[in-house]
Amino acid sequence: MPSKGKSYNLSRNSRLKRDEVLEAIRIARNSSIQMMMVMLFGDPTWIGTKRACFRPGDMAAVPTAPQSMSLKIRPGSAALNDGVEHDGNWYLVFTDGTRQVTFDPAHATLDRYDILCAIPKRVATGSLNREFVDQSGNVETRSDVLSYLDDFDLYIEKGEPGAAAPEINRLNAYTAVEAGKIPISLVKIRAAATSILITDLVDLRELCSIRMYPIAQALPADVVTLLGALPPNQLGNVAIATNEDIIEALPDDMLFIRRIGNVGAGTLCLMRKDRTILEIG
Repeated sequence: MPSKGKSYNLSRNSRLKRDEVLEAIRIARNSSIQMMMVMLFGDPTWIGTKRACFRPGDMAAVPTAPQSMSLKIRPGSAALNDGVEHDGNWYLVFTDGTRQVTFDPAHATLDRYDILCAIPKRVATGSLNREFVDQSGNVETRSDVLSYLDDFDLYIEKGEPGAAAPEINRLNAYTAVEAGKIPISLVKIRAAATSILITDLVDLRELCSIRMYPIAQALPADVVTLLGALPPNQLGNVAIATNEDIIEALPDDMLFIRRIGNVGAGTLCLMRKDRTILEIG
């Protein structure tokens, strides 16, 4: 007969208190992530109104090389919320650029529109076996999770062949998918296509730009002038590109200031869907 060790008999009240503690931890974690986003992005609306936060160059969907019926996800990070609107849990997810997803074959004669999404999740990273002894002296082995890591899965919301393209953008794309699925890209699967091109993609990531806090000197006068010419709802969506790599990583329909080497006059530009650049001024 095994020797008796210390035993625990949790009452209903004890279990309730444990659940209350876990709920308090969940709320505190969510609040910490939201406050961090407010500090980084200078936008108080991150408290209770957003479902995702992607930096302009991070986790965008792009074609594989060589082109195929798969897409890869650019390296980077994002904050994702699994709630119906914004009332769920926040996750801080990362990817190294190796993730990719394969789409179903194209229809022979009809176009199809799929929505590529990220689904945030928590993954156990280790376990510890513990022995519990009940009041009768019986030994039971239980496994406790040591820690969790925020992660995500890629999911394809498949459209119907021949259906019209959904009228969605970065701000309302979540209405086309179930709660917990965070839209990344609208993907046109052309009839009889054997590969997905950059022109088949419409970026649906809800973008954010890191707040430009004042440092040793103010922003250059030409940058201030360009920013001042934009409507207020575009101010947070402007990137300042100081090299070609930054420009290459920008998503479609993105306003940016081309300021190569961070010297000389900046130029306000728009990255078109076909990856050509329109100079605005």
